[in-house]
Amino acid sequence: MIAPSQLSLSTNRIKEGEYGNTFMQGDAALTIAIVGFGPKGFYALERIITEAFYSNENPKSVHVSCFNANPCFATGPNYDVEQPEYMMLNYPIGRVQFWSEDHLQLPGEKDSLVEFVNDHNILPEINGTEPCSRNLVGAYFIDIFNRLCKQMPNHIGMNLIQNEVKEILVKNSKYFVHNQAFDAVICTTGHAYIFSKTPFYTAENYIPNCYPISIIESLPTDGKVVAVQGLGLTFIDVVLALTEGSGGTFSTDFTYLPSGKEPKKIYPYSGSGQMMLPRGPKIKDNLEFIIISEQHKKRWETKKGKLDWDMDIFPILKQEYEAQFQKYADKYLSFEEIAFPSLSPEQQIERFEKHVDAFRAVGEVWRVFLHQIFGDLYAFGGLTAESQKKFDSQYLGLLNRLSFGMPEENFWKIKALWKAGILDFSFSKSPKLEFINSNFSLTNEDGMSVCADFLINARIAKAAEGMLPVYENLIQNDIAEKAHNGNYYFNTLQIDNEGKIPGTNIVLQGTPTEQHLLDNESLSRECYNFTSSFIHTLFHLE
Repeated sequence: MIAPSQLSLSTNRIKEGEYGNTFMQGDAALTIAIVGFGPKGFYALERIITEAFYSNENPKSVHVSCFNANPCFATGPNYDVEQPEYMMLNYPIGRVQFWSEDHLQLPGEKDSLVEFVNDHNILPEINGTEPCSRNLVGAYFIDIFNRLCKQMPNHIGMNLIQNEVKEILVKNSKYFVHNQAFDAVICTTGHAYIFSKTPFYTAENYIPNCYPISIIESLPTDGKVVAVQGLGLTFIDVVLALTEGSGGTFSTDFTYLPSGKEPKKIYPYSGSGQMMLPRGPKIKDNLEFIIISEQHKKRWETKKGKLDWDMDIFPILKQEYEAQFQKYADKYLSFEEIAFPSLSPEQQIERFEKHVDAFRAVGEVWRVFLHQIFGDLYAFGGLTAESQKKFDSQYLGLLNRLSFGMPEENFWKIKALWKAGILDFSFSKSPKLEFINSNFSLTNEDGMSVCADFLINARIAKAAEGMLPVYENLIQNDIAEKAHNGNYYFNTLQIDNEGKIPGTNIVLQGTPTEQHLLDNESLSRECYNFTSSFIHTLFHLE
């Protein structure tokens, strides 16, 4: 794994304050607010600077205010440089590229993260298949931010503001954010949905939110019993915080070497008891379909009316999963056996180890199908209302579990912790949970019980848990409407095919567009890129 310490990179966050020209916002001809200044917000800023750079013949003074609810400017908390190095990106380093493929480009090198690492000449040259820490991505982004500031034209002013935006008001064709008037607003808030209250939300030993991960590292869990709710990516972060974060280490053959400060036992659980498949090292969509053909694609694209997931698409996709597994394992498993094995997590680990290549291929199926075919079929209500509702609630999480899991290095760490007797899956599937005498009792289907000193919520809330206040208030103030596909309403705002709230100069990018779009994840620049055309239009309005 590659991390900033190997490259002697700075891990200092970008500071709140003014950058570029210091003229007053009210003197600018164009004012733009970026609400949510993580990677997507940073991409928008790069486009603004680039457009301004090429408007020198007819310069338009521009002021940009970047609002962020946390201090992780340009990186967001997912890629915060102050994270521990054991928190890893769940895809290879070769997939990370800050720069877009837009026609307008600033002068200078457009280095990818691989090139950025290789340019430091400290590590042996890497090829892009390697795993890396999330804070390395943050260090790369901060280096680019500093370079962009040096290229910022004189007619741009910028202010970074750490303040959560809960309301956007409209008056006289201006958009008001924290009492400042703007000509346009770009909303790029990330995964900030919240859970509804749980029965244990007042207990001091119940941890409802595990981020920043320093919360978990600081818990007095040495020698204690810890229950962890969830078996997804966040579960990995929590388990490593309780072990590596307590001073434990892993040998090169993935044997765990305890520090003596970790918990006595960690009991993870979820509703299904199913672990995510680890994500293999491939960095390109190079899987060749066996069942899905150009004829299938043409049939889906040209069908009159909307598609039905269960009738039109999923039967073919299931056959693809089965064919890919059989090709690499020389053994047939049905899709149900692949996705819902009647196996304990320990047995799932052993099964993956036995058929690594087959499960790597299985993991590629949804990623390639989503990026090459299904994303466009799904976009903006491409499925019938009932079909989309069923897909969103029953299938999306399942398919993501097969394709967007932990990097394999972390998978072997999980195996090592299980073998070391620290990680125990005895209660992994839907245990009965009770709060008794200030502790948490877990009881499995065999009637076995255990008492935990701490319960940690290691889940990320989905959109179904509710919208952020800024979006709720846009609806309440009649600026936006709740999004829907027919009679299926979902927790985001209605937008047009260019990402804009109709009748406004407010554009959404990334997570706020979920359920209109799929896989609009935080590091992608090319996937449903609404902000580039939006910003270009702003600069060319007369």
